[in-house]
Amino acid sequence: MIRIEPFTLERRAAVHEFNRRIGSSGFDFPEEPAEGHFLAIEGEDVRGGYILRPQQFFFRGEPREVAHYRLPISEGIVNKA
Repeated sequence: MIRIEPFTLERRAAVHEFNRRIGSSGFDFPEEPAEGHFLAIEGEDVRGGYILRPQQFFFRGEPREVAHYRLPISEGIVNKA
């Protein structure tokens, strides 16, 4: 079962290993945790991740917070299994 968790310091080595596995894809996930970085975890392995960047916009004069969804990445890009 895959669960989504915030990226914490304890997961740095697992993110590094994830990046090693997907290295042939030309993409990698940032290896330093930051607010808005989320990981897809299976067991103790990182299988993917994404970044959410909240930003305030004004619509019809009213402030609204929206999020930019960045760098959705999955190990499935190099290993369909």
